[in-house]
Amino acid sequence: MRAWTIAVISACLVVAGCKSAAPSPHEEAMKPDDGRPPVVVAPEMEPPQVVEPEVVELKEVFPHVRADVDRHIVEFDGSVPIDCHDPETPDVYLEVVACTKGTREHETLVVTDAKPSHVHAALLLAGFQSGTPGDLGGRAADGSKLERMAPTGDPVRVTIVYQNDAGETIETDAQDMIKHVDSGEAFKTKGWVFGGSAFVDYKGREVYDADGTGLLIGLATFGVPHLKGPTFGGETLGLAEVFSPEAAVDEPIWIADPSTTPKYRTPVVVRLSRP
Repeated sequence: MRAWTIAVISACLVVAGCKSAAPSPHEEAMKPDDGRPPVVVAPEMEPPQVVEPEVVELKEVFPHVRADVDRHIVEFDGSVPIDCHDPETPDVYLEVVACTKGTREHETLVVTDAKPSHVHAALLLAGFQSGTPGDLGGRAADGSKLERMAPTGDPVRVTIVYQNDAGETIETDAQDMIKHVDSGEAFKTKGWVFGGSAFVDYKGREVYDADGTGLLIGLATFGVPHLKGPTFGGETLGLAEVFSPEAAVDEPIWIADPSTTPKYRTPVVVRLSRP
């Protein structure tokens, strides 16, 4: 491609009449006899070589989880457990983007069989750095007030990929499947962060908390890690902005957008990549 670009630039200089170079015999032969300027003919150039794009396949690193280490991509399989297309129940309030089965299917865009700890490990393999999960704040053990803390870690783009009824592959940012319940305003966010759920003590053994709670990709923040108790470790990927899932604390305002959310039970792939 570099050689082709150089050749094109050179040809343009010739056609433009670059006078610094001496005329070639071929140019002399093209001079008309009526005194008009000589006609310069650019040399023939070979067409650019067509190179087929490299096909990169993600490799399965855990059940239902694939990774491409070089391209910093992690994918996991899932499906849509909600029906925001039902005219009788169009407002499906969301607190989660992705969770595991048997946890929060009624308030999430995607449900999956992938274990959150496996997705965490795959992200590490793909070059992402984890940080700390978000913290809802509240009160410490001594009664002092604690401020909310946003999650830390590498930013992650969350894309949901599926096929529509026409068989076309659709890729949509997760945030574009969410809207304000009253105004219909699009969900605008600073994105998701690889905070990584905390390890907690559960029945005498240390466990990855999100494996128990099913909180893989959060919308609301569920973590209260400062309490250091069971099931307070937060979600594997957390939203950069912190808000509570408790309606008495933060009013629920975000719902699934029917214009962009796939139909109920549609198989999907959740793709995690660099923003």
